[in-house]
Amino acid sequence: MSAKNTYEAFISYRQHPIDTRIAREIQSRIEHYRIPKEIQGRTGKKKFRKIFLDQSDLSGAADLPAAIAKALERSDWLFVICSERALYLLFR
Repeated sequence: MSAKNTYEAFISYRQHPIDTRIAREIQSRIEHYRIPKEIQGRTGKKKFRKIFLDQSDLSGAADLPAAIAKALERSDWLFVICSERALYLLFR
């Protein structure tokens, strides 16, 4: 995580039960992933610490769009979850 950033990754997904379940699973897997020793030696990092997911990181935000924009700006990586249904809704 860079010195200025709060999150190592931001997970973006459609608010639908299937996509939400997938987003939570990805968040859990990333947070529990142990970085291989050869990469740890180069980066000094053993694990990913903080992964942004709106359901766990936005509780009580007064200005939701601003809070999301700020979290996105303070993330090193962006993961976008696009389900088949999301693509259908986008291009119909």
